[in-house]
Amino acid sequence: MRRLALAAAVALPFLATQADAAPFQFTFTTTITSSGVPGLNSGDQVTLNVIADNGGTSILSQSWNVVDLVSASLSGGTYVATYAPPFWPFGGDPAFTTDASGTLTLANFFGTNIGNNTDNFGTGPNVYLSSNALTDFLDRDAFFNPATFESLSNWSGPVAVEAIPEPATMALLGPMALGWGLAGLGLARRRRGKA
Repeated sequence: MRRLALAAAVALPFLATQADAAPFQFTFTTTITSSGVPGLNSGDQVTLNVIADNGGTSILSQSWNVVDLVSASLSGGTYVATYAPPFWPFGGDPAFTTDASGTLTLANFFGTNIGNNTDNFGTGPNVYLSSNALTDFLDRDAFFNPATFESLSNWSGPVAVEAIPEPATMALLGPMALGWGLAGLGLARRRRGKA
């Protein structure tokens, strides 16, 4: 019994997990006014979801800066695009702000940098968002109304999204340490049985 307690005491620190911050989703909804992008027509509703993580776990009285923006995805009609950081810092910080009740009070999102973004047609520097349009892989544009991402009435959120936790190094060792501890107990019992 002492060996089991000892094995548990040795393995317990390896089983510790870290508390993760909560990413939040901000959603912008608008309507396409004109489009040269196949699968995206005038009158189609477009939804942009921006994921941000400022290291906090609450939406109350929070700010998310441009560097806190983790990813974005846009869909409308049959068109889908995903955007990776860095995001356009043109408007400065913060990108999003909430008040004491968690209500969104500032949307200072200006789009994406030209980078390694992806849409239905490919991955590359042509896939990006500007303040009033999206551009696809083949450099075709679709425009929307309102002509800015700063229109607070078109935004909703923030809403917590499920994070994929990054395990701490010690937590990764936890099952291994527990396994070695139990294996050691088994060997100790086996030796005692043979003696």
